[in-house]
Amino acid sequence: MSEVRPEVASKSSRKKWLYATFLLIIPGVLWTAAVVVPFLPLATGAKVWLAGGFAVAAEVVFWVSAVFIGKEVAKRYREHLDPRTWFRRKRS
Repeated sequence: MSEVRPEVASKSSRKKWLYATFLLIIPGVLWTAAVVVPFLPLATGAKVWLAGGFAVAAEVVFWVSAVFIGKEVAKRYREHLDPRTWFRRKRS
């Protein structure tokens, strides 16, 4: 029997996690952009469309990254980034 070389598995796994991390950073940038849009010197209609577009794009990119990294990891990231859960006590 042949041994599985951990270097090969770790390279592909590391590359996958690098892409997934990058894809998880993009929604944060898009949500930040959506918050900044109301302060731009644009017409009100343009602000609404631009902020809405950023919000939709952020969610789409987040769920695409969830497909790459798996449902459990995406759920864990979503819980950690949700402000409603920041001050809850952890149950043992």
